[in-house]
Amino acid sequence: PNPVRNTALVIVDATHSSTIQLEVVSITGQVLSSQIVSMNTGKNVVKLNTTSLKTGVYFVRVTDGKKITVKRFVK
Repeated sequence: PNPVRNTALVIVDATHSSTIQLEVVSITGQVLSSQIVSMNTGKNVVKLNTTSLKTGVYFVRVTDGKKITVKRFVK
């Protein structure tokens, strides 16, 4: 759901097994968290703990080495 409470779900549809970099970025561009996640072919769900984030607008940036996808969410 958007806005999120304590957990945000990030769904990634991977065309092949790989690793991605998943970052939470503030509205000012500051990277607040970063993690490397292994992906399997198909639909992958990653849970992000958002309890430490204050109320506001954030972005999830997913980088797979070839492209960068950014999605907005509200806490």
